[in-house]
Amino acid sequence: SNRHINTMGALFTALFNSNSELKNFELNWNDIEKSHPMDASLHNECQKLLQMCREIQTSIDNYEGGKDFIANAMRAEHNSEEQKEMIRTAMIHVIPNAALCQSWFQFAGQLSSFMSQRLLPHLAVPIIDGINDHHHHQDDNDDEDDEKKSAAVADHAVSEITIMAHQALTFEFATILDTILTFDQKKMRCPQIQNDFSFYKRNLGKRHEAWLNDLQWSVSNEKAGFISMFLAHALPLQKEVATQLASNAQCLKVLAIFCNACYDLLKENKFKDDAASQQLALRAMTAAFVIYDHGNEAGAFQRSSLTKAAKIVAMIATEYVSLYGNKEHTDALGNMIKYGTIHFNDAQTPMNIKNMLP
Repeated sequence: SNRHINTMGALFTALFNSNSELKNFELNWNDIEKSHPMDASLHNECQKLLQMCREIQTSIDNYEGGKDFIANAMRAEHNSEEQKEMIRTAMIHVIPNAALCQSWFQFAGQLSSFMSQRLLPHLAVPIIDGINDHHHHQDDNDDEDDEKKSAAVADHAVSEITIMAHQALTFEFATILDTILTFDQKKMRCPQIQNDFSFYKRNLGKRHEAWLNDLQWSVSNEKAGFISMFLAHALPLQKEVATQLASNAQCLKVLAIFCNACYDLLKENKFKDDAASQQLALRAMTAAFVIYDHGNEAGAFQRSSLTKAAKIVAMIATEYVSLYGNKEHTDALGNMIKYGTIHFNDAQTPMNIKNMLP
């Protein structure tokens, strides 16, 4: 099509690709006063969840492993009084850590079901003015509103515009994705978390012995197995979200389109000189891509994938830095794609993508 481009715009067109769906979309993530009435109660839920995200992040940032205590217990003579003393000392240190792992595990479940049952389905619903959020308005219009919403979804293909029109909610969603990416990156750099939990689990059988039975064991035997499996994943939070989304084609589709939208926001320079929003969109795009790759059977890289895989990987590998500078924003994200996804090394993954991250 023969697009008319004014001369001012021509400069930018050379730099920023201009045929995306979000070309004329105005976005103000750093200037959101309140959510659309249709999104109000979900927005409140997001806020609560984000508060939990922050607490979870603080707890892993301040994590103190029991490495030395465990080493002392392992070195002591087997079954000696000294060893019992050392195991007891180590357990006093490790029991609160096991409780933390359990809280992360529970949070992962809560977060995943919120995303799959509440947030992602809602982002697929077009914003319709005149519809209020019926969780707050129990009046006669409820059924009518619901019917309008259902009709709107039925005759509407989910698009980047549909999703991004929920400006406040997409900001919250991006922030949640950024937080779980940060948590998983921290977990990858802290192998002691798993070592502590293994030590806890190994000694659970001794909890009734006289020299340990006064301790408050924080995690039951039946829960410990599930938590071990959770911690065994390199990216436990992203993996848990992906597992819950795996059977839900609609949610996976919304996630992929959101991922593409983050790419387009960056490509179209929608944040001007707001570096914090640029970094947020970049990290949210990365986490969404990783989750989609884990959740979608064929992964995120193949032609059948709903993600703009080659463009997204290029944005992480080189394009973000050439558009915005700030190389520290992309540090470690290339490795997240290369090692954090399941399908990067598949034979079906196009070579041009593999070559971007040598």
